[in-house]
Amino acid sequence: MGDLGEEIALIFLKNKGFFLVEKNYEKKPYGEIDLVVKKDNKIYFFEVKTAKVNDLNLIDTLRFSPMDHLDKNKIWKFERIGKIYIKEKKLKNIKYHFQAILVYLDDKNKEVKIKLIDDLNI
Repeated sequence: MGDLGEEIALIFLKNKGFFLVEKNYEKKPYGEIDLVVKKDNKIYFFEVKTAKVNDLNLIDTLRFSPMDHLDKNKIWKFERIGKIYIKEKKLKNIKYHFQAILVYLDDKNKEVKIKLIDDLNI
């Protein structure tokens, strides 16, 4: 389900003018960045969270949200990996942003809803 969510998120981002730089960039012990994309000479690091739902109209009333998996510790690790990426790739003087995409899959109605979380900086 996570891979499908990442593919959907990538299509969404490409339709918004983003270009894929790297997928599933991993740095142990911190974890990985699902999508590294570029737009307007800026780098964006995306964490993609995917959830199956019965009705897309009810996602705001769910007791559980994919964002529940993005606590301060997870966001700190995510930002740490991004900074390692910038250093490793020698991307000096480039602006970068940490964001999340929530992908809701409605299997019953074969629909998808995407929520963009603009800024994860803590």
